[in-house]
Amino acid sequence: MPLGTSDVKSVVERIRQSDATMVLNTVNGDTNIALLRALRATGIRSDAVPLLSFSLDQTGYRDLDPSLVAGDYLAWNYFEGFESQENRQFLEALHERSPADRPQVTHITSGEQVARLRSGELDVGIFNDDGEEEGLEEEPLFPGEPLVAFLAPDHPLTEHAVLGPADLAQETLVVFPQAARVAPHDRWLALLERAGYRFAGVRDAGGPDPRDLLLAVAGRLGVMLAPASLAAVSDAGALVVRRELDPQVTLANTVVAWRADPPERLRETLAVVRDIARELRAAAGEP
Repeated sequence: MPLGTSDVKSVVERIRQSDATMVLNTVNGDTNIALLRALRATGIRSDAVPLLSFSLDQTGYRDLDPSLVAGDYLAWNYFEGFESQENRQFLEALHERSPADRPQVTHITSGEQVARLRSGELDVGIFNDDGEEEGLEEEPLFPGEPLVAFLAPDHPLTEHAVLGPADLAQETLVVFPQAARVAPHDRWLALLERAGYRFAGVRDAGGPDPRDLLLAVAGRLGVMLAPASLAAVSDAGALVVRRELDPQVTLANTVVAWRADPPERLRETLAVVRDIARELRAAAGEP
């Protein structure tokens, strides 16, 4: 469908005739409203055919009529308004210490955050990094998360509860496109290789959004190694299944980052951000 179109009749009719048990929605923008209204008008309800949307962030979700989306699912890499201990700790502390600042949370990949931080389009970013990004200042927030393997539900490796290097050696690893990553592919692959994981090939996902990775894995284009929390935060369990890794691989620390030469208007806020990050680490017993 063209971006912004409200003509969704043919799509809704195809859904109605398909006897689908779930609809994977990658529609962007206001077309979501037209689609949801048409689905409900046709009698397609979330209790029977839930919608799993990949392009609705928390702001877009809240702008919709609650009756249209009750019972549906959202998949994204970060939500301010949804339960997450790390999210809650950092944002609550920021709201308390700097009540005049009401951050607008934007949901983009780590690599895109780095690009926007450098260009000045983004004031503060939160992502995994080991301190190798030039032109940015970083303050560690939380320890890095362990990775798990994500597989299509019908993949033969789902028979195993735990996967190791030998199990994955003949698989294709699905990764973000080179330009969308914080680290180049060689840095990412080096992290995996240090733990003994090597793959038959590497395949870029169709785009820089986490949904692109999930759809590629669900379509049996390869396997994905990603933080374990992805299954909960983005409803990945609806599309793929996860398996633990042995030996374990852990990401670099989650950091809060900003430009090394921030504008004057941000300096006071960034001092608060740095203090909060250090206090959260100290409270967790982290150096």
